Amino acid sequence: MRTIRIARSASVVGAATLVSRILGLAREMVILNLFGTHLTDAFYAAFRLPNTLRYLMGEGALSAAFIPVFSDCLHKRGRREAWELATAVLLWLLVVAGGVAAAGMLCAPWIVRTLLAGFAADPEKLALTAGLTRWMFPYIVFVSLVALCMGILNSLGHFAMPSLAQAAFNLTVILAAFFISPLWGAEGGDRVFALAVGVLAGGAVQLAMQTPVLRRRGFRLSFGRVWRNPEIGRIARLVVPALAGLAVYHVNLIVDNLFASFLPEGSITYLFAANRLIQFPIGTFAIGISTVAFPLMASRAVAGDIEGLKEALTYALRLCFFITIPAAAGLIVLGRPIIRLLYERGEFLADGSTDPTYWAVLFYAVGVFCIGGVSVVVRCFYSLQDTRTPVRVACVAVAVNIILDIVLMGPLRHGGLALATSLAAAVNLSILLLLLRRRLGLLGLRRVARSLAKIVLATAVMAAVAWIVFLYAGRAWPGGETAAKALRVFVPLLAGVGGFLAAARAARAPELAELAREFRSRGRNNMNHSPRIPADH
Repeated sequence: MRTIRIARSASVVGAATLVSRILGLAREMVILNLFGTHLTDAFYAAFRLPNTLRYLMGEGALSAAFIPVFSDCLHKRGRREAWELATAVLLWLLVVAGGVAAAGMLCAPWIVRTLLAGFAADPEKLALTAGLTRWMFPYIVFVSLVALCMGILNSLGHFAMPSLAQAAFNLTVILAAFFISPLWGAEGGDRVFALAVGVLAGGAVQLAMQTPVLRRRGFRLSFGRVWRNPEIGRIARLVVPALAGLAVYHVNLIVDNLFASFLPEGSITYLFAANRLIQFPIGTFAIGISTVAFPLMASRAVAGDIEGLKEALTYALRLCFFITIPAAAGLIVLGRPIIRLLYERGEFLADGSTDPTYWAVLFYAVGVFCIGGVSVVVRCFYSLQDTRTPVRVACVAVAVNIILDIVLMGPLRHGGLALATSLAAAVNLSILLLLLRRRLGLLGLRRVARSLAKIVLATAVMAAVAWIVFLYAGRAWPGGETAAKALRVFVPLLAGVGGFLAAARAARAPELAELAREFRSRGRNNMNHSPRIPADH
Protein backbone atom coordinates (compact mmCIF):
# COMPACT_ATOMS: atom_id res chain seq x y z
CA MET A 1 0.00 0.00 0.00
CA ARG A 2 1.46 3.34 -1.04
CA THR A 3 0.49 5.23 2.12
CA ILE A 4 1.98 2.56 4.37
CA ARG A 5 5.22 2.90 2.41
CA ILE A 6 5.27 6.59 3.34
CA ALA A 7 4.72 5.78 7.01
CA ARG A 8 7.39 3.07 7.02
CA SER A 9 10.09 5.10 5.28
CA ALA A 10 9.12 8.23 7.21
CA SER A 11 9.70 6.30 10.42
CA VAL A 12 13.24 5.52 9.20
CA VAL A 13 13.87 9.19 8.41
CA GLY A 14 12.22 10.25 11.66
CA ALA A 15 14.35 7.92 13.78
CA ALA A 16 17.56 9.02 12.06
CA THR A 17 16.58 12.67 12.24
CA LEU A 18 15.61 12.31 15.91
CA VAL A 19 19.22 11.38 16.67
CA SER A 20 20.33 14.46 14.76
CA ARG A 21 17.87 16.73 16.57
CA ILE A 22 18.97 15.44 19.97
CA LEU A 23 22.58 16.16 19.06
CA GLY A 24 21.46 19.52 17.67
CA LEU A 25 19.95 20.40 21.04
CA ALA A 26 23.15 19.20 22.71
CA ARG A 27 25.07 21.46 20.33
CA GLU A 28 23.03 24.50 21.37
CA MET A 29 23.31 23.54 25.06
CA VAL A 30 27.10 23.50 24.74
CA ILE A 31 27.26 26.78 22.79
CA LEU A 32 24.87 28.63 25.10
CA ASN A 33 26.71 27.30 28.15
CA LEU A 34 30.18 28.29 26.96
CA PHE A 35 29.45 31.65 25.30
CA GLY A 36 27.35 34.65 26.35
CA THR A 37 24.54 36.19 24.30
CA HIS A 38 26.88 38.83 22.85
CA LEU A 39 28.95 36.11 21.16
CA THR A 40 26.06 33.76 20.37
CA ASP A 41 24.16 36.60 18.71
CA ALA A 42 27.14 37.07 16.39
CA PHE A 43 27.62 33.35 15.73
CA TYR A 44 23.94 32.56 15.09
CA ALA A 45 23.53 35.62 12.88
CA ALA A 46 26.62 34.65 10.87
CA PHE A 47 25.61 30.99 10.64
CA ARG A 48 22.11 31.92 9.45
CA LEU A 49 23.43 33.36 6.18
CA PRO A 50 25.34 30.34 4.74
CA ASN A 51 22.86 27.96 6.40
CA THR A 52 19.95 29.59 4.56
CA LEU A 53 21.89 29.50 1.30
CA ARG A 54 22.51 25.80 2.03
CA TYR A 55 18.78 25.25 2.12
CA LEU A 56 18.13 27.42 -0.92
CA MET A 57 20.88 25.91 -3.08
CA GLY A 58 20.96 22.42 -1.64
CA GLU A 59 18.32 20.62 0.39
CA GLY A 60 15.54 22.85 -0.85
CA ALA A 61 15.82 24.02 -4.44
CA LEU A 62 18.27 21.41 -5.70
CA SER A 63 16.33 18.48 -4.26
CA ALA A 64 13.05 19.89 -5.54
CA ALA A 65 14.41 20.24 -9.07
CA PHE A 66 16.76 17.25 -9.17
CA ILE A 67 14.64 14.41 -7.77
CA PRO A 68 11.78 14.56 -10.34
CA VAL A 69 14.19 14.83 -13.30
CA PHE A 70 16.58 12.19 -11.95
CA SER A 71 13.68 9.82 -11.17
CA ASP A 72 12.32 10.29 -14.69
CA CYS A 73 15.75 9.59 -16.22
CA LEU A 74 16.32 6.62 -13.92
CA HIS A 75 13.06 4.90 -14.76
CA LYS A 76 12.89 5.68 -18.48
CA ARG A 77 16.52 5.52 -19.62
CA GLY A 78 18.30 3.43 -17.00
CA ARG A 79 21.17 3.83 -14.61
CA ARG A 80 23.94 4.72 -17.05
CA GLU A 81 22.25 7.92 -18.22
CA ALA A 82 21.10 8.67 -14.66
CA TRP A 83 24.73 8.50 -13.48
CA GLU A 84 25.74 10.81 -16.34
CA LEU A 85 23.12 13.31 -15.21
CA ALA A 86 24.22 13.11 -11.57
CA THR A 87 27.87 13.63 -12.56
CA ALA A 88 26.95 16.67 -14.64
CA VAL A 89 24.97 18.17 -11.77
CA LEU A 90 27.86 17.51 -9.38
CA LEU A 91 30.34 19.42 -11.55
CA TRP A 92 27.93 22.30 -12.11
CA LEU A 93 27.34 22.44 -8.36
CA LEU A 94 31.05 22.72 -7.71
CA VAL A 95 31.21 25.69 -10.09
CA VAL A 96 28.09 27.50 -8.82
CA ALA A 97 28.44 26.78 -5.09
CA GLY A 98 32.16 27.51 -5.23
CA GLY A 99 31.47 30.85 -6.89
CA VAL A 100 28.81 31.77 -4.33
CA ALA A 101 31.13 30.80 -1.47
CA ALA A 102 33.98 32.87 -2.89
CA ALA A 103 31.69 35.88 -3.42
CA GLY A 104 30.30 35.53 0.09
CA MET A 105 33.76 35.42 1.64
CA LEU A 106 34.81 38.50 -0.33
CA CYS A 107 31.66 40.49 0.38
CA ALA A 108 31.00 39.32 3.96
CA PRO A 109 31.31 42.80 5.60
CA TRP A 110 28.86 44.35 3.16
CA ILE A 111 26.44 41.41 3.44
CA VAL A 112 26.41 41.67 7.23
CA ARG A 113 25.92 45.45 7.18
CA THR A 114 22.94 45.00 4.84
CA LEU A 115 21.19 42.02 6.41
CA LEU A 116 22.02 42.88 10.04
CA ALA A 117 21.82 46.65 9.93
CA GLY A 118 21.03 46.87 13.64
CA PHE A 119 24.53 45.64 14.47
CA ALA A 120 25.96 48.90 13.10
CA ALA A 121 25.46 50.38 16.56
CA ASP A 122 28.03 47.89 17.92
CA PRO A 123 31.13 47.92 15.66
CA GLU A 124 32.77 45.08 17.62
CA LYS A 125 29.78 42.75 17.12
CA LEU A 126 29.52 43.80 13.46
CA ALA A 127 33.18 42.97 12.80
CA LEU A 128 32.92 39.65 14.70
CA THR A 129 29.82 38.64 12.72
CA ALA A 130 31.48 39.53 9.42
CA GLY A 131 34.56 37.47 10.32
CA LEU A 132 32.48 34.46 11.29
CA THR A 133 30.42 34.79 8.11
CA ARG A 134 33.57 34.79 5.96
CA TRP A 135 34.83 31.64 7.68
CA MET A 136 31.58 29.74 7.24
CA PHE A 137 30.67 30.56 3.65
CA PRO A 138 32.64 27.57 2.20
CA TYR A 139 30.20 25.36 4.12
CA ILE A 140 27.82 25.94 1.18
CA VAL A 141 30.03 23.85 -1.13
CA PHE A 142 30.01 20.84 1.19
CA VAL A 143 26.29 20.83 1.92
CA SER A 144 25.31 21.41 -1.72
CA LEU A 145 27.15 18.22 -2.62
CA VAL A 146 25.57 16.49 0.39
CA ALA A 147 22.14 17.56 -0.90
CA LEU A 148 22.92 16.06 -4.30
CA CYS A 149 23.91 12.77 -2.65
CA MET A 150 20.71 12.89 -0.61
CA GLY A 151 18.62 13.40 -3.74
CA ILE A 152 20.23 10.40 -5.45
CA LEU A 153 19.82 8.16 -2.41
CA ASN A 154 16.21 9.24 -1.82
CA SER A 155 15.36 8.50 -5.45
CA LEU A 156 16.84 5.03 -4.94
CA GLY A 157 14.69 4.51 -1.84
CA HIS A 158 17.45 5.05 0.76
CA PHE A 159 16.62 7.60 3.46
CA ALA A 160 18.54 6.73 6.63
CA MET A 161 22.11 7.85 5.89
CA PRO A 162 21.24 11.36 4.60
CA SER A 163 19.34 11.97 7.83
CA LEU A 164 22.13 10.57 10.02
CA ALA A 165 24.71 12.77 8.31
CA GLN A 166 23.31 15.84 10.07
CA ALA A 167 23.90 14.11 13.40
CA ALA A 168 27.59 13.83 12.50
CA PHE A 169 27.63 17.56 11.72
CA ASN A 170 26.21 18.43 15.13
CA LEU A 171 28.68 16.13 16.88
CA THR A 172 31.59 17.74 15.02
CA VAL A 173 30.55 21.24 16.15
CA ILE A 174 30.21 20.00 19.74
CA LEU A 175 33.73 18.56 19.63
CA ALA A 176 35.04 21.84 18.19
CA ALA A 177 33.40 23.81 21.00
CA PHE A 178 34.93 21.59 23.67
CA PHE A 179 38.38 20.86 22.29
CA ILE A 180 39.28 23.55 19.75
CA SER A 181 37.85 26.70 21.35
CA PRO A 182 40.10 26.47 24.47
CA LEU A 183 43.14 26.33 22.18
CA TRP A 184 42.03 29.26 20.04
CA GLY A 185 42.69 31.98 22.56
CA ALA A 186 41.80 33.41 25.93
CA GLU A 187 39.26 35.91 24.65
CA GLY A 188 35.70 34.77 23.92
CA GLY A 189 35.67 36.66 20.64
CA ASP A 190 38.63 34.57 19.51
CA ARG A 191 37.33 31.28 20.88
CA VAL A 192 33.99 31.55 19.08
CA PHE A 193 35.84 31.12 15.76
CA ALA A 194 36.38 27.49 16.76
CA LEU A 195 32.66 27.01 16.10
CA ALA A 196 33.18 28.18 12.51
CA VAL A 197 35.94 25.58 12.15
CA GLY A 198 33.50 22.99 13.49
CA VAL A 199 30.89 24.01 10.91
CA LEU A 200 33.35 23.53 8.03
CA ALA A 201 34.62 20.22 9.39
CA GLY A 202 31.04 19.08 9.91
CA GLY A 203 30.21 19.74 6.26
CA ALA A 204 33.19 17.65 5.17
CA VAL A 205 32.17 14.80 7.48
CA GLN A 206 28.62 14.84 6.10
CA LEU A 207 29.90 14.48 2.56
CA ALA A 208 32.33 11.71 3.50
CA MET A 209 29.48 9.70 5.04
CA GLN A 210 27.39 9.74 1.84
CA THR A 211 29.93 8.51 -0.68
CA PRO A 212 30.32 4.87 0.51
CA VAL A 213 26.53 4.41 0.50
CA LEU A 214 26.32 5.84 -3.01
CA ARG A 215 28.94 3.38 -4.25
CA ARG A 216 27.11 0.46 -2.65
CA ARG A 217 23.97 1.60 -4.45
CA GLY A 218 25.80 1.41 -7.76
CA PHE A 219 26.63 5.07 -8.37
CA ARG A 220 29.72 5.74 -10.49
CA LEU A 221 31.00 8.98 -11.95
CA SER A 222 30.19 9.03 -15.67
CA PHE A 223 31.67 11.79 -17.81
CA GLY A 224 29.88 10.98 -21.07
CA ARG A 225 27.96 14.26 -21.35
CA VAL A 226 28.97 16.60 -18.61
CA TRP A 227 28.62 20.19 -19.81
CA ARG A 228 25.99 19.56 -22.50
CA ASN A 229 23.64 17.12 -20.80
CA PRO A 230 20.12 18.04 -22.03
CA GLU A 231 18.56 17.37 -18.62
CA ILE A 232 20.65 20.13 -17.01
CA GLY A 233 18.44 22.69 -18.73
CA ARG A 234 15.32 21.07 -17.23
CA ILE A 235 16.84 21.13 -13.76
CA ALA A 236 17.97 24.74 -14.18
CA ARG A 237 14.47 25.82 -15.24
CA LEU A 238 13.07 24.17 -12.12
CA VAL A 239 15.78 25.18 -9.66
CA VAL A 240 15.77 28.94 -10.31
CA PRO A 241 12.19 29.62 -9.18
CA ALA A 242 12.47 26.97 -6.47
CA LEU A 243 15.09 29.13 -4.75
CA ALA A 244 12.23 31.18 -3.32
CA GLY A 245 9.35 28.74 -3.40
CA LEU A 246 10.50 26.01 -1.05
CA ALA A 247 12.61 28.14 1.30
CA VAL A 248 10.09 30.83 2.31
CA TYR A 249 10.36 29.77 5.95
CA HIS A 250 14.13 30.27 5.94
CA VAL A 251 13.85 33.56 4.07
CA ASN A 252 11.47 34.67 6.80
CA LEU A 253 14.12 33.77 9.39
CA ILE A 254 16.63 36.01 7.57
CA VAL A 255 14.08 38.83 7.68
CA ASP A 256 13.49 38.13 11.36
CA ASN A 257 17.26 38.37 11.98
CA LEU A 258 17.31 41.79 10.32
CA PHE A 259 14.53 43.14 12.52
CA ALA A 260 15.88 41.37 15.63
CA SER A 261 19.21 43.13 15.15
CA PHE A 262 17.38 46.36 16.14
CA LEU A 263 15.94 44.78 19.32
CA PRO A 264 17.73 44.41 22.68
CA GLU A 265 20.84 42.23 22.80
CA GLY A 266 20.06 38.53 22.98
CA SER A 267 17.01 38.67 20.70
CA ILE A 268 18.69 36.71 17.89
CA THR A 269 19.86 34.10 20.39
CA TYR A 270 16.35 33.77 21.85
CA LEU A 271 14.89 33.22 18.39
CA PHE A 272 17.58 30.73 17.41
CA ALA A 273 17.29 28.72 20.64
CA ALA A 274 13.49 28.68 20.33
CA ASN A 275 13.68 27.69 16.70
CA ARG A 276 15.92 24.74 17.62
CA LEU A 277 13.11 23.42 19.85
CA ILE A 278 10.50 24.04 17.17
CA GLN A 279 12.66 22.19 14.66
CA PHE A 280 12.19 19.00 16.66
CA PRO A 281 8.67 18.28 15.36
CA ILE A 282 9.29 20.02 12.03
CA GLY A 283 12.69 18.57 11.20
CA THR A 284 12.18 15.15 12.75
CA PHE A 285 8.67 14.40 11.51
CA ALA A 286 7.22 16.95 9.08
CA ILE A 287 10.31 17.20 6.88
CA GLY A 288 10.82 13.43 7.17
CA ILE A 289 7.28 12.78 5.93
CA SER A 290 7.58 15.24 3.06
CA THR A 291 11.03 13.88 2.12
CA VAL A 292 9.67 10.35 1.83
CA ALA A 293 6.43 11.40 0.12
CA PHE A 294 8.26 13.49 -2.51
CA PRO A 295 9.81 10.66 -4.59
CA LEU A 296 6.52 8.75 -4.41
CA MET A 297 4.52 11.79 -5.55
CA ALA A 298 7.07 12.43 -8.29
CA SER A 299 6.80 8.85 -9.56
CA ARG A 300 2.97 9.06 -9.53
CA ALA A 301 3.12 12.34 -11.46
CA VAL A 302 5.51 10.84 -14.04
CA ALA A 303 3.12 7.89 -14.47
CA GLY A 304 0.12 10.22 -14.86
CA ASP A 305 -1.56 8.70 -11.79
CA ILE A 306 -3.21 11.86 -10.43
CA GLU A 307 -5.41 9.95 -7.98
CA GLY A 308 -2.33 8.20 -6.59
CA LEU A 309 -0.61 11.59 -6.32
CA LYS A 310 -3.53 13.07 -4.36
CA GLU A 311 -3.71 9.98 -2.15
CA ALA A 312 -0.03 10.34 -1.22
CA LEU A 313 -0.48 14.09 -0.63
CA THR A 314 -3.48 13.85 1.68
CA TYR A 315 -2.04 10.94 3.63
CA ALA A 316 1.24 12.82 4.14
CA LEU A 317 -0.73 15.87 5.33
CA ARG A 318 -2.79 13.85 7.78
CA LEU A 319 0.28 12.12 9.15
CA CYS A 320 2.09 15.46 9.42
CA PHE A 321 -0.77 17.06 11.38
CA PHE A 322 -1.17 13.98 13.58
CA ILE A 323 2.38 14.47 14.85
CA THR A 324 3.05 18.23 14.68
CA ILE A 325 -0.14 19.52 16.35
CA PRO A 326 0.30 17.59 19.63
CA ALA A 327 4.04 18.32 19.51
CA ALA A 328 3.31 22.05 19.29
CA ALA A 329 0.84 21.83 22.16
CA GLY A 330 3.45 20.03 24.23
CA LEU A 331 5.93 22.85 23.61
CA ILE A 332 3.34 25.43 24.65
CA VAL A 333 2.45 23.61 27.89
CA LEU A 334 5.95 22.39 28.84
CA GLY A 335 8.14 24.86 26.95
CA ARG A 336 9.45 26.69 29.99
CA PRO A 337 10.54 23.57 31.95
CA ILE A 338 12.03 22.13 28.74
CA ILE A 339 14.13 25.27 28.27
CA ARG A 340 15.23 25.13 31.90
CA LEU A 341 16.27 21.50 31.51
CA LEU A 342 18.13 21.93 28.22
CA TYR A 343 19.62 25.41 28.32
CA GLU A 344 19.55 26.89 31.84
CA ARG A 345 23.18 26.69 32.91
CA GLY A 346 26.40 28.65 32.50
CA GLU A 347 26.19 31.87 30.48
CA PHE A 348 22.58 31.22 29.44
CA LEU A 349 21.47 31.14 33.09
CA ALA A 350 23.55 34.20 33.92
CA ASP A 351 21.92 36.16 31.11
CA GLY A 352 18.38 35.37 32.35
CA SER A 353 17.43 34.01 28.92
CA THR A 354 14.82 31.37 29.85
CA ASP A 355 11.67 33.50 29.86
CA PRO A 356 12.44 35.45 26.66
CA THR A 357 13.30 32.18 24.88
CA TYR A 358 9.96 30.66 25.95
CA TRP A 359 8.23 33.80 24.65
CA ALA A 360 9.59 32.97 21.19
CA VAL A 361 8.74 29.25 21.54
CA LEU A 362 5.13 30.12 22.37
CA PHE A 363 4.58 32.08 19.17
CA TYR A 364 6.57 29.76 16.92
CA ALA A 365 4.58 26.76 18.20
CA VAL A 366 1.21 28.03 16.93
CA GLY A 367 2.47 27.76 13.35
CA VAL A 368 4.29 24.42 13.51
CA PHE A 369 1.57 22.47 11.70
CA CYS A 370 1.38 25.11 8.96
CA ILE A 371 5.14 25.05 8.40
CA GLY A 372 5.03 21.26 8.20
CA GLY A 373 2.05 21.35 5.85
CA VAL A 374 3.83 23.77 3.52
CA SER A 375 6.79 21.38 3.25
CA VAL A 376 4.40 18.63 2.05
CA VAL A 377 2.24 20.67 -0.34
CA VAL A 378 5.16 22.46 -1.99
CA ARG A 379 6.68 19.11 -2.88
CA CYS A 380 3.43 18.12 -4.55
CA PHE A 381 3.84 21.09 -6.89
CA TYR A 382 7.43 20.09 -7.55
CA SER A 383 6.28 16.56 -8.33
CA LEU A 384 4.26 18.14 -11.13
CA GLN A 385 7.47 20.00 -12.17
CA ASP A 386 5.79 23.29 -11.29
CA THR A 387 8.15 25.48 -9.31
CA ARG A 388 6.68 28.81 -10.42
CA THR A 389 3.46 28.62 -8.44
CA PRO A 390 5.20 28.14 -5.07
CA VAL A 391 7.42 31.12 -5.91
CA ARG A 392 4.45 33.43 -6.39
CA VAL A 393 2.88 32.21 -3.17
CA ALA A 394 6.22 32.53 -1.38
CA CYS A 395 6.48 36.17 -2.41
CA VAL A 396 3.06 36.83 -0.89
CA ALA A 397 4.05 35.02 2.32
CA VAL A 398 7.32 36.95 2.62
CA ALA A 399 5.45 40.24 2.13
CA VAL A 400 2.95 39.22 4.82
CA ASN A 401 5.82 38.28 7.14
CA ILE A 402 7.57 41.63 6.68
CA ILE A 403 4.37 43.60 7.30
CA LEU A 404 3.58 41.55 10.42
CA ASP A 405 7.18 41.91 11.65
CA ILE A 406 6.84 45.69 11.53
CA VAL A 407 3.41 45.64 13.20
CA LEU A 408 4.17 43.06 15.93
CA MET A 409 7.81 43.70 16.91
CA GLY A 410 6.82 46.85 18.81
CA PRO A 411 4.33 45.37 21.28
CA LEU A 412 5.70 41.79 21.35
CA ARG A 413 9.43 42.35 20.69
CA HIS A 414 11.11 39.18 19.41
CA GLY A 415 7.90 37.24 20.16
CA GLY A 416 6.20 39.32 17.50
CA LEU A 417 8.80 38.19 14.96
CA ALA A 418 8.07 34.55 15.84
CA LEU A 419 4.31 35.10 15.58
CA ALA A 420 4.75 36.81 12.20
CA THR A 421 6.59 33.72 10.92
CA SER A 422 3.72 31.47 12.06
CA LEU A 423 1.01 33.64 10.52
CA ALA A 424 2.93 33.92 7.24
CA ALA A 425 3.18 30.11 7.12
CA ALA A 426 -0.60 29.86 7.59
CA VAL A 427 -1.14 32.22 4.66
CA ASN A 428 1.35 30.25 2.56
CA LEU A 429 -0.34 26.89 3.25
CA SER A 430 -3.86 28.21 2.61
CA ILE A 431 -3.00 29.71 -0.78
CA LEU A 432 -1.02 26.65 -1.90
CA LEU A 433 -3.92 24.30 -1.11
CA LEU A 434 -6.40 26.56 -2.89
CA LEU A 435 -4.27 26.69 -6.05
CA LEU A 436 -3.57 22.95 -5.96
CA ARG A 437 -7.30 22.23 -5.71
CA ARG A 438 -7.95 24.40 -8.75
CA ARG A 439 -5.33 22.47 -10.67
CA LEU A 440 -6.11 18.89 -9.64
CA GLY A 441 -9.72 19.11 -8.57
CA LEU A 442 -10.94 17.77 -5.25
CA LEU A 443 -7.95 16.78 -3.13
CA GLY A 444 -9.75 14.81 -0.44
CA LEU A 445 -9.37 17.64 2.07
CA ARG A 446 -12.67 16.78 3.74
CA ARG A 447 -11.03 13.63 5.03
CA VAL A 448 -8.08 15.72 6.16
CA ALA A 449 -10.48 18.09 7.96
CA ARG A 450 -12.22 15.19 9.73
CA SER A 451 -8.87 13.86 10.85
CA LEU A 452 -7.83 17.36 11.92
CA ALA A 453 -10.89 17.69 14.18
CA LYS A 454 -10.05 14.39 15.90
CA ILE A 455 -6.40 15.38 16.24
CA VAL A 456 -7.31 18.73 17.84
CA LEU A 457 -9.68 17.02 20.29
CA ALA A 458 -7.03 14.46 21.28
CA THR A 459 -4.46 17.27 21.58
CA ALA A 460 -6.72 19.20 23.98
CA VAL A 461 -6.91 16.11 26.18
CA MET A 462 -3.13 15.74 25.99
CA ALA A 463 -2.52 19.38 26.97
CA ALA A 464 -4.88 19.16 29.94
CA VAL A 465 -3.31 15.93 31.20
CA ALA A 466 0.23 17.26 30.77
CA TRP A 467 -0.56 20.51 32.59
CA ILE A 468 -2.25 18.80 35.55
CA VAL A 469 0.59 16.29 35.93
CA PHE A 470 3.13 19.12 35.63
CA LEU A 471 1.53 20.95 38.56
CA TYR A 472 1.79 17.82 40.71
CA ALA A 473 5.33 17.11 39.45
CA GLY A 474 6.42 20.58 40.58
CA ARG A 475 5.33 19.77 44.11
CA ALA A 476 6.79 16.25 44.09
CA TRP A 477 10.20 17.21 42.67
CA PRO A 478 11.05 20.82 43.60
CA GLY A 479 14.52 22.25 43.29
CA GLY A 480 16.95 23.15 40.54
CA GLU A 481 18.88 19.91 40.23
CA THR A 482 19.05 18.36 36.75
CA ALA A 483 17.24 15.22 37.93
CA ALA A 484 14.34 17.25 39.33
CA LYS A 485 14.15 19.33 36.14
CA ALA A 486 14.09 16.16 34.03
CA LEU A 487 11.29 14.61 36.10
CA ARG A 488 9.24 17.80 35.79
CA VAL A 489 9.53 17.47 32.00
CA PHE A 490 9.37 13.77 31.23
CA VAL A 491 6.65 12.65 33.67
CA PRO A 492 4.09 15.21 32.36
CA LEU A 493 5.30 14.57 28.81
CA LEU A 494 4.74 10.82 29.03
CA ALA A 495 1.38 11.34 30.72
CA GLY A 496 0.36 13.75 27.95
CA VAL A 497 1.42 11.34 25.21
CA GLY A 498 -0.62 8.61 26.90
CA GLY A 499 -3.61 10.92 27.09
CA PHE A 500 -3.25 11.82 23.41
CA LEU A 501 -3.04 8.21 22.26
CA ALA A 502 -6.02 7.21 24.40
CA ALA A 503 -8.10 10.13 23.13
CA ALA A 504 -7.05 9.47 19.51
CA ARG A 505 -8.06 5.85 19.86
CA ALA A 506 -11.41 6.81 21.41
CA ALA A 507 -11.99 9.27 18.56
CA ARG A 508 -10.98 6.56 16.05
CA ALA A 509 -8.32 8.72 14.43
CA PRO A 510 -7.36 6.74 11.28
CA GLU A 511 -3.70 7.76 11.47
CA LEU A 512 -3.28 5.89 14.75
CA ALA A 513 -4.56 2.64 13.22
CA GLU A 514 -2.41 3.14 10.11
CA LEU A 515 0.72 3.71 12.19
CA ALA A 516 -0.12 0.67 14.34
CA ARG A 517 -0.36 -1.48 11.20
CA GLU A 518 3.00 -0.12 10.08
CA PHE A 519 4.73 -1.04 13.33
CA ARG A 520 3.16 -4.51 13.32
CA SER A 521 4.50 -5.09 9.82
CA ARG A 522 7.96 -3.68 10.62
CA GLY A 523 9.41 -7.05 11.54
CA ARG A 524 8.16 -8.64 8.34
CA ASN A 525 9.17 -6.00 5.82
CA ASN A 526 12.28 -4.13 4.81
CA MET A 527 12.22 -0.52 5.95
CA ASN A 528 13.74 0.82 2.75
CA HIS A 529 11.64 0.14 -0.33
CA SER A 530 13.71 0.82 -3.41
CA PRO A 531 11.76 1.69 -6.56
CA ARG A 532 11.99 -0.72 -9.44
CA ILE A 533 14.60 0.40 -11.93
CA PRO A 534 14.77 -0.85 -15.48
CA ALA A 535 17.95 -2.42 -16.78
CA ASP A 536 20.41 -0.23 -18.63
CA HIS A 537 19.59 0.37 -22.26
